[in-house]
Amino acid sequence: MEQKHPNVNTATTNNIIAGTLGSAAGFEVRRGLLQFDLTVIPPGAVINSVTVRLTAIIKIPSGAQNSTFDLRRMLAPWSESQVTWNQRLAGTGWANPGALDPTDSAPGASSSVLVRGLGAYTFPSTPALVADVQGWVTDPQSNFGWMLHSEAQRVRVMDLPPLDDDCPSIVRLLDADHRDRLLAAPEESQRLQHARRAVEDAAKKLTHLACQAEAAGGPGN
Repeated sequence: MEQKHPNVNTATTNNIIAGTLGSAAGFEVRRGLLQFDLTVIPPGAVINSVTVRLTAIIKIPSGAQNSTFDLRRMLAPWSESQVTWNQRLAGTGWANPGALDPTDSAPGASSSVLVRGLGAYTFPSTPALVADVQGWVTDPQSNFGWMLHSEAQRVRVMDLPPLDDDCPSIVRLLDADHRDRLLAAPEESQRLQHARRAVEDAAKKLTHLACQAEAAGGPGN
């Protein structure tokens, strides 16, 4: 869902983005919606633990800052092919644009994770996360999924590839804007920029290797 394009459905794009873009994009806020098919879980099953695991890769611009990302339970139905910043279904708007109204989404996070940089991140099992999935298994009609939401939306955005992407399990992190931090320490700016370029180059190589391994079905295949 894109704040700057409130009536545009982005279901056909290659990424789900949550957070705030940088200054060049006017600090536009974006939020992602995730929904999983749970019909493979037998009716009456008791859910004891739930985790959601994502893999993060830092992309341009480098030097991404720490940010906590939340999974918030959605409370209203929406359609992937129709949802926008302003509406959840064709002709049916969110209670408030952006879907943060307490009738659109839960005001608190079901689970949160602090993202620091490269690597795998797991939204840990919590009573709320277990209750979400248990409720959806008990009543599949109530499964409206989660919102992917950054608590510090002016820090960075999360870029989640779709399932048919070349790297379907990889989540890319985009730094929203790191210039203020550089200006705060101008005497170190050049050194930091060189270091960030080196890290970025290494990240690109790791990304390429990860994509190749995943496309091949994993190491050894």
